[in-house]
Amino acid sequence: MLGGALGLSLVLNKIFGIKIGTAQFLLNVPLFYIGYKYVSKKFVVLTVFVISTSSLLINNLPKLITPVHLGDSLVAAIFCGIISGTCNVLFIGRRGFYRGNRYYR
Repeated sequence: MLGGALGLSLVLNKIFGIKIGTAQFLLNVPLFYIGYKYVSKKFVVLTVFVISTSSLLINNLPKLITPVHLGDSLVAAIFCGIISGTCNVLFIGRRGFYRGNRYYR
């Protein structure tokens, strides 16, 4: 989820004030169609589920959990890397796709 639609969503948020999760979902809509046409219906259904869940969490999680300002960009980057790496390991361990590549055990 680095770059691509999420990166453009961050830019749209800064320029126009559009919510990041909403922009992410809208930018992925054309990709849903392309996936349906060229990959498979199951792939698109799972992708829509993941993108929808991600968009809802991005928009609503700060309302549920108060963000904490760490005051140090390096510490924030380290924590972000740990969380992102852990999620990716769990995802790949479940036979997921990561950046267009299929990983199996």
